[in-house]
Amino acid sequence: MGTDRSEHRKPCPCGKGTILVGCNSPDHGWASAYSVHWDCEIEWPDCRRDYVVDGTDQSMRIVRRSDVATAAVGRQAHDAAYRRLMALPEVAALKRDFGIHLDAMRTVAAIHRYLTAEGLESYAIGSFRKHWNCGAAWAEQHVGSWNLSKIANLLAQDGSRFATDVAAVETLKTAITGVPTVMARITQWEIPPIPPRH
Repeated sequence: MGTDRSEHRKPCPCGKGTILVGCNSPDHGWASAYSVHWDCEIEWPDCRRDYVVDGTDQSMRIVRRSDVATAAVGRQAHDAAYRRLMALPEVAALKRDFGIHLDAMRTVAAIHRYLTAEGLESYAIGSFRKHWNCGAAWAEQHVGSWNLSKIANLLAQDGSRFATDVAAVETLKTAITGVPTVMARITQWEIPPIPPRH
């Protein structure tokens, strides 16, 4: 058994050059869509300077390098603000208190019912039991900027104390620009039309 490789070319965004699209699939009878892998290379130097391939396999697309860089800067600013927020001593104390609050409940089922009723958990009870370790572990994984105020209010604490920091994180999140697609559906084969019968 080996791998079959097929290639085709598509015009690049400027129309002067080409994009080499390759498809690798296992050479056996039980191949599935998950075992087929695509690769893509912009061959024209001018387009390679201005554009880049984004995504993997079936979701490959061509985008501008400058748009990718802009989005990366926005993402880094958001991530840094989020880390600063989550590193605050008040947030660590809130997580600790909520973990203690959960561990004080009598059973894992009671914890699951409580978290589900408050909109903080979506696992079914069986999956929840399988993943449950302790209140501190749950709080460490599931308390974030999106629910800090709610968690504080559940503990009868002032949830508004996080409002400014959370608003700053959310503002940076909404400022993250999506990367516009220049060329989509790169991995689709162009099927030549069937000539008419005479």
